[in-house]
Amino acid sequence: MQAPTGKGLAILRRQQWNARAPRVSNLTPLKGAWSRITVHHSAESTSDPRGGSLEDAAATVRIIQKYHMDDPGHRWGDIGYHFLIDGAGRIFEGRELEWQGAHAGGSNNHQNIGICMLGDFERRAPTEAALKSLQVLLDDLRGRFRIPAERVAPHNTYGSTRCPGPALTAWLKKYK
Repeated sequence: MQAPTGKGLAILRRQQWNARAPRVSNLTPLKGAWSRITVHHSAESTSDPRGGSLEDAAATVRIIQKYHMDDPGHRWGDIGYHFLIDGAGRIFEGRELEWQGAHAGGSNNHQNIGICMLGDFERRAPTEAALKSLQVLLDDLRGRFRIPAERVAPHNTYGSTRCPGPALTAWLKKYK
């Protein structure tokens, strides 16, 4: 499957942010159809809150991918999220949609598209540009895969975590 390319949607492909090749042997193919979407924040504070340069944002995405693939506690086949959005509203293609994600924990990843907003939203809200891109991406994914709005959730729905922070969690509740 390819990343969505709906109206108003510009996706920075993996090769544009210099993604590493996935370890396919460590990935699980999608079984069935996508049925839900989970939104996260990266919880890192190195991202420019406004997005910064494309290269800076791409470097942050590569750091996340490296952590997911190389950290002994993970050793995943690729970055865990299917999409990442920076403060400027740029959308990065993460794990390809042919693979289950690694973002919500265990069986919570089953048929669950993962979207990560770059930044730490414990004490601040995402930018308007980031939220606009999130809305366009959510609307596109929901339309393409017939996912009801009620099946879009913050990460904290699936476990004891503060992710994606209070402001983003509140935005997601209004989105429904």
